[in-house]
Formats: sequence, C-alpha cells, structure tokens
Amino acid sequence: MHDRHDREDIGPLGHKLILPSSHVGSPRFMTQLFQDTMAVCRHFHKPDLFLTMTANPKWPEIIYSLFSGQTTTDRPDIISWIFEQKKKALLKLIDNGFFGTTVAYIHTIEFQKRGLSHIHLLIFLHPQHHIRDSHHINSMISAQLPDLQLQPLLFAKVIKYMLHRPCGIDNPQAKYMVNGKCSKHFPKEYRKRTDWAEDSYLLYARPDNGLVFECNRARFTNQYVVPYCPQLLLLFDYHLNVEISAGLRTVKYLSKYIYKGPDRATMEISGGMQDEIKAYLDGQFIGLIEACWKIFEFNMHGESPAVQCLPIHLPNEHYVNFHAHQTVNEVLARQNMEKTQLTAWFDYNSTHDNGLGLTYWQFP
Repeated sequence: MHDRHDREDIGPLGHKLILPSSHVGSPRFMTQLFQDTMAVCRHFHKPDLFLTMTANPKWPEIIYSLFSGQTTTDRPDIISWIFEQKKKALLKLIDNGFFGTTVAYIHTIEFQKRGLSHIHLLIFLHPQHHIRDSHHINSMISAQLPDLQLQPLLFAKVIKYMLHRPCGIDNPQAKYMVNGKCSKHFPKEYRKRTDWAEDSYLLYARPDNGLVFECNRARFTNQYVVPYCPQLLLLFDYHLNVEISAGLRTVKYLSKYIYKGPDRATMEISGGMQDEIKAYLDGQFIGLIEACWKIFEFNMHGESPAVQCLPIHLPNEHYVNFHAHQTVNEVLARQNMEKTQLTAWFDYNSTHDNGLGLTYWQFP
C-alpha cells in the first residue's frame, strides 16, 4: 500500500470558508447587485444618465451644526447625516421629473480614500423622455466654463468643483497619468457642438471661445471642464458629475463601475486553507464617515423598482422548514406545503397580465 502522503494529486488540503452575498460590501454581494442591475436593464433597456455626487464637508448645514472650536473632521457623524439627507433630496428631485419621467434608478454609496462619501446613480427615463438630440443634451448638461459676467455664481462653483487638474504635458506627475497619458483623457479636444460618439460616451460641446481661468500658473479652458448639470451644481454645491449613457457598450462598464466595491489593501495570503472571511477583514479599511454611516444603518444600495431573486429548485426538491418536535405527517399536512416563491411566481404570472412582457417557462 502507498501512504497517502506519497500521492501528488490530492489537491490543496484544508477547506474553504466563503464570504456569502448576505454580507453587505462583500464581492459576492456586489456581484449579486450587478446581476440585479442587468435584470433592470433587460426590461427598461440601457440607463439614460449616470450621476456621481460627493459629500462636501463645508456644506452650511454641517458648519452650522459644529460646536465652538470643532472642525468637520471632528464630526463624521454630522457629515454622514447631512449626506444622507442630500441623497434623499436628490432622489426625490429625480423622482419628481427633474430630467423627465423616471421609470427606474439604481444607486450605490462608496467612500473615498480621504473618507468622503459619494453616490453613483444610474437613471432610466421613460421612452417619451429618452435623450433625443444634441439640443436636448445641451439643455441638461454642460462641459464649458460659464460666462463670468452673466453667471458669476455658477462660474465660481465650476472652477471650484468641476475642473480637472492639470495633467499631460502641463503636469506629467499628475496622479491620473498612466504611461505618459491622462487616464481620464484630459485635456479634451475643442468641439463646436455636441456629437454622438458611436457606442461610447458623448463628445460634449467644448468651443474655443476664449473663456479662460488661471490659477497657480495653471491655465484652464473648456478642455478641462468635467460635464455637469448647472441647476444641480448650484443646488447641491459640490462635485456633481452628470454624463449621458450614449451607447450599449457603456452599460456594462457603468454597471460594473458602481459595483467595483470599496478600496482594499493589497496583501499576500499563504497557507493551505482559503478563508475569504479572514482575507476580507484583513484587507479592508474603514474611515470615520463610513463607520458612522454603517452605525446609523444607512443604505449602501438602493434600486427602484426592487429586484427579487427567486430561489431556484427542481420539482419537489425545495427547502422545508420545520420544528424538531413535529412529526413527518404534521409537516406534510401543512397548507401550501408544495408552494414556494418560485412556483407562486409561476402561478401568478400564468393567470395575470402584469405588462412586464416576460417569457414564462416551467419545469418539464
């Protein structure tokens, strides 16, 4: 007989501990949310708008709530509460038709390395309010410096929040530089009008109209402006980027982008046993604002309409819950013993026209 230690095909020893999708923020949780988003896209088609908004630690509501001698870094709880209210105000504004009739939206909350919370939001508009042409786009989104004489307040907010910092030849050491090029593709080319790029992001109007802003020896033109919605920027007073989801190729990228998960530390884990839980705990880091956000139990994700994941099973092979003191006959005699969420969904949709246009099927 050969000793089992002499074998070379026994594979890795030990057992694997997985981090389930029920844990908020885990990789499986993010993957499940991505699948939910794809389900929404299958029904409502691609999203029309992609919006990101970052918390502003100098919002008047935050400054007013501080005690004498305190700074915003001393009160991450206040920043969390105010951003939650700003998020609700933004979603209510969109629900009430700011961009047009909204049929669905999906958002996630993330936290930057410096701790500030921000929201990624996908907006699905009713077919009657889909983005039609460049004039429709220009009425909602701008990628230009406002005229200082005509719009002084908007100009001040754009140069404060919506300018991409110098990069490329002007600043080769910028953090966005990768292999000698800006990863965000700034500075953009001048463009007289907004054009539809084939299956990609839009090419926003950036005319060479002579508008320039100079600061610290840096010269900013329309080439450095991040697309924004003027009305929302004035209302929420911080970095608020709005983009048009122009092509189908952007759908998968945007959906994966908002579910990329939190920033993690890079580590090397050795040993026979694969423990996803320990790796997750060892690799994560939580800032003060994120800690307060989770203590207050604010949502990290939201979607409307909600997506329900049905438990898939074969006929008569579904899970049954029962108490230890019950007999088999008592369990079998229970009402609706054979009914599950999946079979109830089949039964309901076979007798009701819910207008979803779904294709129904059943087990053979």
